[in-house]
Amino acid sequence: MPLNTAAQTLGICATALKKVCRKMDIHEWPFQKLKPIQRRLAKLRVQQTAARAAKALSAGASSKKAAAAVEASAVGAGGQTLAAIDAQVTRLEVM
Repeated sequence: MPLNTAAQTLGICATALKKVCRKMDIHEWPFQKLKPIQRRLAKLRVQQTAARAAKALSAGASSKKAAAAVEASAVGAGGQTLAAIDAQVTRLEVM
């Protein structure tokens, strides 16, 4: 959530929220870091889906089997990367 929206939700001005954040040793609003991570996560998901589909089709699977492979859960290096980014996004959302 952007800083201004958070301040509005709390019923205070953005400056007051910034002062409170600085006192709590939060020098940068986490929302600004969250956007690039979400974009990177979306790119990785698209790449992973394409790789699964290509792997299923190259293995001689039918279109239905390829679609099922795409729907399967993330496994291996790509899955670990996505899990790490998901954890980072969750950690920033909690802040």
